Amino acid sequence: MNFLKLCVIILLFSLIISYAITEIYCLDVWLHLKTGEHILKTKTIPHHDIFSYTVPGKHWIDHEWLSQVIFYSTYNAFGPNGLIVLRVFIIAGTFLLLFLFGYRKENYLLVSILLLAVLFLSEGRFMIRPGLFTIFFTALFLVILTRYRSTRLLYVLPVAQLFWVNLHGYFFIGVLFMLVYSIVEIIKKKDHFSKRLITATLLVVAASFINPYGWKGAMYPVLTLFGYIKGDHTVFLNRISELRPLITQNKIRLPYLIMPWLKIIIIVSGLSFLVNFRKTNISNFIIYIIALAIALKTSRNIAIFSIVAYVVTISNINDIYDTSIKFTRFRKIEKLLKILFAITLVLFMSTLLFGNLKREYYSFEQKKFKKFYLDTSSFSYPEKAVDFIKENNIKGNILNDFNSGAYLIWRLFPEKKVFIDGRTEVYGPEFFKECEKIFQDKKKLKKITSRYKINCILITYVLNMPIPKSILKFLYEHEDWALVYLD
Repeated sequence: MNFLKLCVIILLFSLIISYAITEIYCLDVWLHLKTGEHILKTKTIPHHDIFSYTVPGKHWIDHEWLSQVIFYSTYNAFGPNGLIVLRVFIIAGTFLLLFLFGYRKENYLLVSILLLAVLFLSEGRFMIRPGLFTIFFTALFLVILTRYRSTRLLYVLPVAQLFWVNLHGYFFIGVLFMLVYSIVEIIKKKDHFSKRLITATLLVVAASFINPYGWKGAMYPVLTLFGYIKGDHTVFLNRISELRPLITQNKIRLPYLIMPWLKIIIIVSGLSFLVNFRKTNISNFIIYIIALAIALKTSRNIAIFSIVAYVVTISNINDIYDTSIKFTRFRKIEKLLKILFAITLVLFMSTLLFGNLKREYYSFEQKKFKKFYLDTSSFSYPEKAVDFIKENNIKGNILNDFNSGAYLIWRLFPEKKVFIDGRTEVYGPEFFKECEKIFQDKKKLKKITSRYKINCILITYVLNMPIPKSILKFLYEHEDWALVYLD
């Protein structure tokens, strides 16, 4: 039995690492690298746009500046594989924290199954982006808060918040968790534990204001949320896949292989509250409902929900186990079932791990098959197109699409600036809407190209996002433009 347990644990973490060592394919990574480079070279954190020629000088709250410095420093020292190793440490550290939180001798199989669900629901967010740090801090905050009465680590959270607020805009999650726990404690009878919690909460809130932008940086997530509530940012929700609701028009926007795991974790976590209703942690229940709501509203938040669901489920199950009657009569049957289940789990994870390590695709640039792990993707970025621009010294500004902006910033800044990139909060919804109309109206295209002295149009096909045929047809038939490069 101990051997099987060891096999399950080793395979679980091997599988987690196999998802964390995949090649770099994120579109925004290059923006973060260039910003980190700029911060280190100039020793200043940008407060206004420096990368575009369309909104130069517009106010920019770079709430991810510390992540960008860490990413660039790692890349500069160790290359792309250094970034992948950094990701492995963050992801493996998060899952180790969750595993240690839930592990008991008698429940390692349940913990493993739940962590598999978390893995499959969150691996889509394992990109080299500042959100990696949010995955870790979400787990850290909730694990410590769930056991704040029995741990001395509560005052670690204000220190963690000091880093989080400068690493990623989702730092408000830490404040939210703390406020929920504190408000519930205030409503309940106060004791010395609740006073410690309230003090830690005030420190976490205060830490949120320690950033290069002061109160504006601390309030950034709240102001952005109000923008979405008012409908100002609807265009982003409709056009950017990760911002779209999980359920739209009776359709669930998830790969079909992930859906069973989402159902499993929702059912198990929901049942855990139902069975443990007499001892339910009200704070955890409120946080669970909020996490589920934001996951349904925006699909990128499924990773956060999966972590919350795991922590509250483990907490509920431990309460149930501590107060339940133990039956010794069926110990042999229980042991046999556990062995059979462990063997099944070992076979399942072994198959997945082998499949992950064998995944490959044919790289036309390298003229050979390439594994899906380590290094950068050979088809996610317009590398050769940018080489063509540089080699032929193409003058004038470039009219680029939304997806290629970050890569152009990495390769061409400061000599050239971009038309648009992934910083939606900088460009704003109105500009984003105008961009969509450019390739639908010849007069608008001519007006834009004349206004910004555009001499080159770059449209990319990345990550299985095809270029609309209408755009290709429009440009091909346009008398002012000619195709000079295609790959």
